Amino acid sequence: MLTKANIADVSRTIAEIQNCLDTKQNLEDVLNLLEDKVSKTDLQYVLSNKVSLEELSRILISKANVHEVNMDLTQVNLKIDEF
Repeated sequence: MLTKANIADVSRTIAEIQNCLDTKQNLEDVLNLLEDKVSKTDLQYVLSNKVSLEELSRILISKANVHEVNMDLTQVNLKIDEF
């Protein structure tokens, strides 16, 4: 037994098919998505190579001490030049 299709249902189905075809990912889109993907091992590698907060603090304190020493040496050199 054949039944007649509802025109609204057919139109909706055609519109859904067209929408799927319009939004279908092409190869370039898929390659771009894969290129932007970061793997868990990549993230772990990057994080393992990051400077820790303690190490950064130590470096900054060391730099501050070096800067102070340089300022002191500059002052000493200026006094030597005055003599």
